[in-house]
Amino acid sequence: MRTLKKALCLVLVLCMVFSLCAVGASATSFSDDAKITAKYDEAVEVLSGLKVINGMNDAANSFAPQGTLTRAQAVVIITKLLNADVAAASGKTVFTDVPATHWASKYVSYCYDSGLISGNGDGTFGPDDQLTGYQFALMLMRALGYDPTFEEIGGSDWQLDTAKLALNIGIADGELLAAKPFTREMACQMAFNTLKAYQVKYDKAVSITGDTTTTTKFTKATPYGKTLGSDVFGLTSISTYDVWGRPATTWSGKAIGASAVKTIATVPEVAAATYTAAVKECDIASVLGYDTNKENMVTTYTNGKVNNSTTYINAVDTTTKIGAQGRLVEVYKAKTDVNGKVIHGDIIVMIDTLLAQVTGVKDAKFDTAGHIISNSALTLSVYDAATNAANVPGTSLYQLDGGKTNFDYKVGDFILINAVARSATTNKVATGMNKYAEVVGLANSITGAQTTIWYNSDQHTIAGTTYNDANTFYLDEAQKTTTDHTWFFDSYGNLIGSTLIKSAKTYGTISAIWWYNDGTNGGVGDCYATIVAMDGTTSSVKINSIDGYKTTYVGNLGQGAGTITGTAYNTTTNPGYIYISTFANNNAAAVDSANTKGLVAKHLYEITTRSDGKLDLVSMTHLSSATVNTQLSIITDVSGASVRTNSATQYLIYNTTAKTFSTASGWNEVLNYSNVPVCYVANTSTGYVAYAFIIGDPYAQPNGKLVYVDNPGSNYDPATQVYTIYNVTVNGVSGQAVQTKDINVVSLLCNNVDSLFYVDFAGEYAVMSNNLTGSQSTVKLDSTNASAAAPFSTTELGSNVSITYLAGAWLTNDGLSDSYPVTPSSNVYNVTGITPAVGVFEADMSTRGVYLVHNNVGVAKVVTAAYVTDAKNADIQVLGNSNVTLIGLADTSVVTTAPVAHNTPVVGAKINIVATRTGSSTFAANSTFVLTLSNGRTVTATTDGAPEEPTLIFEYEVLPSDVTSYTQILSVLSITKL
Repeated sequence: MRTLKKALCLVLVLCMVFSLCAVGASATSFSDDAKITAKYDEAVEVLSGLKVINGMNDAANSFAPQGTLTRAQAVVIITKLLNADVAAASGKTVFTDVPATHWASKYVSYCYDSGLISGNGDGTFGPDDQLTGYQFALMLMRALGYDPTFEEIGGSDWQLDTAKLALNIGIADGELLAAKPFTREMACQMAFNTLKAYQVKYDKAVSITGDTTTTTKFTKATPYGKTLGSDVFGLTSISTYDVWGRPATTWSGKAIGASAVKTIATVPEVAAATYTAAVKECDIASVLGYDTNKENMVTTYTNGKVNNSTTYINAVDTTTKIGAQGRLVEVYKAKTDVNGKVIHGDIIVMIDTLLAQVTGVKDAKFDTAGHIISNSALTLSVYDAATNAANVPGTSLYQLDGGKTNFDYKVGDFILINAVARSATTNKVATGMNKYAEVVGLANSITGAQTTIWYNSDQHTIAGTTYNDANTFYLDEAQKTTTDHTWFFDSYGNLIGSTLIKSAKTYGTISAIWWYNDGTNGGVGDCYATIVAMDGTTSSVKINSIDGYKTTYVGNLGQGAGTITGTAYNTTTNPGYIYISTFANNNAAAVDSANTKGLVAKHLYEITTRSDGKLDLVSMTHLSSATVNTQLSIITDVSGASVRTNSATQYLIYNTTAKTFSTASGWNEVLNYSNVPVCYVANTSTGYVAYAFIIGDPYAQPNGKLVYVDNPGSNYDPATQVYTIYNVTVNGVSGQAVQTKDINVVSLLCNNVDSLFYVDFAGEYAVMSNNLTGSQSTVKLDSTNASAAAPFSTTELGSNVSITYLAGAWLTNDGLSDSYPVTPSSNVYNVTGITPAVGVFEADMSTRGVYLVHNNVGVAKVVTAAYVTDAKNADIQVLGNSNVTLIGLADTSVVTTAPVAHNTPVVGAKINIVATRTGSSTFAANSTFVLTLSNGRTVTATTDGAPEEPTLIFEYEVLPSDVTSYTQILSVLSITKL
């Protein structure tokens, strides 16, 4: 199944669920699996899935498919085909060259004891010797029950007998039975064929008496029972289709060491023909065996979607074409089973390659015990629609899940993917439950300029070489220009995109600027500046112009004389000038004519180097009063404007109090800022902010912390009087400890497992209430102070930050919803890109509790952390009953039960159901009563001795089964006296 494993990056769906019906299986993926010959692919896949074979046990996890098989390796394969317990072997040293210390000694001993192998006749076995297909076939047939001492095989013609029998029972063909040493992949094919062959037994024995001896021979070996694979591994197969529409075979079985049968591999059929460019109908007809002027109906799939309109192929049509440049076209011929029943008709599968840019990379996170907390993820901007009138290609934001394995790509990389489309008539990638993609790899690229401009020709000439365009050439920043660009190729050598050379421009700000008069050159001088780049480095440069205004000497102003030319450093005359003083502090105090920006640490500039070495600076987009929050992938302005950021965004920050510059990488690293100027540069390909310059001071960070208690413990140090609560999750980091001198903090945290807390601190110690700072007190977050209706909120967590508790939730295409199906009144939380601190998101979390820490941006609720807990909340209401049915009570006067209002208790909580006798009646003393509810549950209550009471309380304990996706409304049916 190597065609499915070349990029085992299965895209995950439903925003954070990241789940899909994987086409691949549990078989081992080898580092050199691309080298496996296609016709042996299925055999290697199934045998590795059953754990009959493994790799070379090297660091690269290779398989060496073309390496020759040794006799020792063959013995191991045969033993594992039988799933034999090698510990049952005698363990004796059978051959002189296979000592007990040899890695395969137990396997050799077992196979010798079982009569499956024999030596070389001189006491040796030759474990490292190569063997032929005849030799391996003979070993395999013995595993099926054939005995070479009987009629089928024997004597000097054993190779001929072996060949005849192996061909007859289907475990080999002519190539596999070559006399030369054969390869590991060929051995897999023969072993796989053996799994599909029936085991045999001999009908009866006859005695043949010679002159001096009597020999026993069997008359015939006949198949019985099951195939070897079904008998040993429960191996079965069904015909199916992969996600692209390829006909395939799905194999299921119980791997060695496994306890249950599961899918082993889904292996596509080998295509009868493959094309990567448009192909004539008549050529496809020839492959499918059509030879007449007739419309032959063929099922076609495009990017995983079946075409609704019927496709016909005509053998004499020499003009109509199927496919496109860069589109993989695979032709599959109709298939029938051994009884002639049609398994599938003729099929054509078409798969496009799309160019995508990596915009975010997240590594997998693990707790201290090595358990996965959150999967690795790769965020992409996929170019999946044609360039519009404004020369902007259509893109889709996409996220891939890597599970426990981190991705090797970095932000900015351009990669190739195959993705299931929304329909057969569009390349827009699918979302939701049908979301699926496979990464092909990095896109190869060249740098160069167009030397010929083509029109409507689907090709480009770069530096004198002409290349075809892929049918998905959507990203085209070169257009008709003749300057250098970066050009990307698909895996078939077609051009699939062009971009500006990103290194052509740099970005930074000015930390100091002044004019220097060159006295030796007649008073002529230059404008100099100290530029701070986005990485925080500085350089001294000459400035030619700023925003189109040419720099010039302002005149002889004294140091500290105030702003330049009154209030403005530039004029509106044409050509305009920007006036620079020889004193840097004068320039620092100057503002522009609109009084919106200044020269020093006031703006972010795009910097271009001229041929004379001087720089031209152009101001970037300016937000006057913006809010930046850590972990929030958006910058908002009071004007209502907003821009998106991600983990690739580079920040340069100027602290206006300390007068210092600092940097941050990604929205997880940047601090919180409110009502500050922000200048930014957006990536033209993705729309995300590539560079942001923040001018201002961060506001105070939270004094409190979010503490999730999973399985806590604590200890006490009498010397310091400090309690340490360990094994808790603090601000999303597991395996942490919290210290306190307040036993009330210990009691609160340790007695509320699977709960989330806001914990206040005074210095390094947790406190119940920090009155000195006016902070939020330590509090357990539950349905009373963290719910969709009344979210727990505190300024300690930052502006517009809330914590919401959901007693059950659902992941949809839109995000995490508190109801299903999603309606206009549903609360939907944006979970894209978050890292759950505890637990794992699933499609249906209706029986789980989840705490969400989220920023509120307008109507959007953007989640920055999540805690999925097994401390599930039920949603229960008990109706009152004014006349409960009584069973076994001597006094049958009316008994009523009081209603219990709608509430959401956690598992283990008790709900009191109060039953009351009317009039002067009471419940008998020293008696047991059973209350039966409408959900089938019963609750027992026992009365004490006298005096008898008119009321009785039944305690209903909330069980996991009470946690449902709906409000459970209960009613009391009866009360029985035992």
